[in-house]
Parts: sequence; C-alpha cells; structure tokens
Amino acid sequence: RNDWMKWRKAFDRFLRANKIDNDEEKFDLLLVLGGIELQEYYDKITKYEVQNVLVTGEVETLQYDSAVTSLERYFAPQLNKRFERHLFRAMKQEESEPFHEFVFRLQGQAKRSDFVDVDDMVIDQVVEGCKSTELRKKLLTDDLALNDIMTLGKTIEEVQKQSKQYERPTPSAYAQAPLVQRIEKRPDRYQNTESRRRCYNCNRPGHLAKETEKCAAKNATCHGCGSQGHFKVC
Repeated sequence: RNDWMKWRKAFDRFLRANKIDNDEEKFDLLLVLGGIELQEYYDKITKYEVQNVLVTGEVETLQYDSAVTSLERYFAPQLNKRFERHLFRAMKQEESEPFHEFVFRLQGQAKRSDFVDVDDMVIDQVVEGCKSTELRKKLLTDDLALNDIMTLGKTIEEVQKQSKQYERPTPSAYAQAPLVQRIEKRPDRYQNTESRRRCYNCNRPGHLAKETEKCAAKNATCHGCGSQGHFKVC
C-alpha cells in the first residue's frame, strides 16, 4: 500500500504539472504509466466489478475516479487478501479449459490469497468448480493428494474424449456407397411385374398372348381343339 500511495501522489503531481483534466486521458495515463502489474490488478478488479453489476444491477463508471477508488480499495490492508480469496472461491473450470490449466489457475490465485495450506484449498475448489461429475464424486469419497488429482483428472478427460468419438454415428454402408453403385443395387420394381406376365397360349412367363412374336406356340396346333396358335390349355 505504501508504494501505491507514493506512486499515486507522484502521478497526481504529473497531472497537475501537465494540466491534464480530461477524464479519459487521465484514465489511460494511470494504466500506461502504472505499468503491467498495475494493469493486471485493474483488469482483475474490473472483472469482479462487472460481475457485481450483473448480480446487483448497480452501474458504475470505470473511468479515472472510479479506477482510483477501486485500486485504493484493492491496496487497502486486509481487504486485499479478502478480495483475492473472494476471487478464488468464485473460480470455475471454463467449458473448453483443460483440467490441468484450471488447477494451475487455482494454484496461482491461491498463492495470492495467502492461504496457509495452498494445496488443500485448491483441492476444495476443484471439488466446487470442476466440470467432471465423476471426478467430483471421487474426490468426495477418497482423500487424494493434489498431484494424484491432476493425474486422475487428466485421465478422466482423455476417456471422455475417446468415448465421444465412439459415440459418433457411423454412416451406413448404403449411404457410403457411390451413387452409381446405389442405383445399380436398387431393386427393380419392374422385375417382379415382368416375371408375373404369362402367356395363356403357351403358358410360359415373360410375355402376353398378344405378343405372338415371342410365343413358342404361334405356329403350333392344339391337340385338344385342333386350332392353331396355342398348346393344349383349353
């Protein structure tokens, strides 16, 4: 906090000496001259305050005066630790975030939260924030070390990925066949009709009596009635 207060006083003098009054310009200079570390602090605070707006409905500008107020609160003794712990307990595994990256994020935030037993707090938050129901059940029944949990979480992730691949529907052999093959293999609805056609002159399938050029009895004489053009079917 002492470093922040000293820097803030020097920054105020800089603004006065250069007669900078524009709110947006002061806000930009605050973060640019404050350096990367101050920007990271502010980004973290902004994320928390935006979440608070979504929950409470309170709208607050995040320009210069508001930024300074937020940083003052952040650097205040004790409140810093409380704020970091609040952020830690709100952490959840993102939808596309690998499990090991989630654990690394928890470890980093846990160290900033000044916990006595960092690993134990990380394990508690894994139970609260991990995506895997299977892993959560395992942690609630077994007392595992953090390294073992990371290995188990990675294994469960890999198994789930493989299971999803096997669950994908496989196209049928008919759908995969080239169009020409499918047409060639398609049953011909006319084939059965053709086979049912039968000539009553010669009693053979494949043609009708009127199709005399195909009939084997067209020149034959019936032994029953003596007529020409059919076998004995009368």
